[in-house]
Amino acid sequence: MAGVAEMLAYCKPDRAERLNGYLASTVRSLPQLREIKVLDARGDAVYSSALPISGHNNADREYFRYNESHAGPELMISGPFSSRTTCMPTIVLSRRITNAANGEFVGVVMASILTDYFGNFYRAFGIAEHGGVILITGEGRAPVHLPSGPAAKTFRRLTSSR
Repeated sequence: MAGVAEMLAYCKPDRAERLNGYLASTVRSLPQLREIKVLDARGDAVYSSALPISGHNNADREYFRYNESHAGPELMISGPFSSRTTCMPTIVLSRRITNAANGEFVGVVMASILTDYFGNFYRAFGIAEHGGVILITGEGRAPVHLPSGPAAKTFRRLTSSR
């Protein structure tokens, strides 16, 4: 993501299909990723690992608004939300694209991960009925937790008191 954001800070690719192909090969090599796409400054997808490119505008999403208003290059990790493409709970990793010549916001590169990926990954550890796992971001958010469902309420109550 950092490499794509850096490249797009300096130039647009001559051929969109080359960048789309690169994004697709990256997703194929990383099983946790569902899609990588590049959004322009309006929130519209211009490049994507998943073709045809979705027509959904993402300017209203938290990760887009964050990157639009924060000039730093840090990675933003969203909380889970329902994907407009899959209707499934999704986490997005995103990074701002800043025009290298004038510092202007030109878009966002983002990678989406279905939260099911983490559930399956954590279940592989064989955590017993009375155990749990929480994925916590640097900002203190917990986008993924096991157990889920009714047992998660008890688990969250126990861990929030510490």
